[in-house]
Amino acid sequence: MSRQFKPKARKLALLVHVLFGVAWIGFEVMALILAITGVTTENPRVLHAAYVVLGEFGPALYAPFSFGTLVSGIVLSVGTHWGLVKHYWVVAKIAINVATLLGGNLAIAGLMREAGQRVLGADIATLDASVVGSIQNSLLMNAIVVITLLVFATVLSYYKPWGKLRRAQAAPSGAAARRGNRQPRPQQRQTTLVGGTRPGTP
Repeated sequence: MSRQFKPKARKLALLVHVLFGVAWIGFEVMALILAITGVTTENPRVLHAAYVVLGEFGPALYAPFSFGTLVSGIVLSVGTHWGLVKHYWVVAKIAINVATLLGGNLAIAGLMREAGQRVLGADIATLDASVVGSIQNSLLMNAIVVITLLVFATVLSYYKPWGKLRRAQAAPSGAAARRGNRQPRPQQRQTTLVGGTRPGTP
C-alpha cells in the first residue's frame, strides 16, 4: 500500500494543482482573445500588438503552466487514495495533460514565436493579416481545442466518473489480501465424558 498524504499535505498539493490549472486555462483564454483579435481586426497597430504580446509571452508561459499542472496532478494522484492508474478519470486527465503539453510546447509555442517575429519584421503602416498567414488559424483553433480539453479535465476532476480500471478492481487491498491468505485454524475434537468434556481423541 502506497503511503498517502496527511490532510494538510493533501490540501497543499490540491491547492498547488488548482492554481496551476487555473493559470493554464487563463493563459489559454488570453491566447484565444489575442488570436481572435488578430483574425478580426483591420487596424495594423492592433494586429501588431496582438501578435507581439502572443509571441513574447506565449512561449515563456506555456511551459511552466503546462508542466506545473501535469507534475502537481501526478503528485496529488500518487499521494491520495485515487492513485495514478487506479481510476479511469485520473488516467484520462493525465492523458489530456500530456497531449496538450506536448502539442503546445513542441508546436504551438513555436508558432506563437513565429507570428510575433513576422509582425515585428513588417512595416506597421502596411501590416495586414497576410503577413501572419495560416498561422492565424492554427493559433485560433489550438486555443479553442486546448480550452475545451482543459475544461473537460476539470469536469472529470469534479464528477470522477467511470469507476476503477479492471486491474485495480481485481487487485485486493492489503488487509483483504492478508485475510484471504490466512489459513483457518483446525478445530479441536472433543470427547464427551460423563460429567463434562475434555479435549483429545477417543
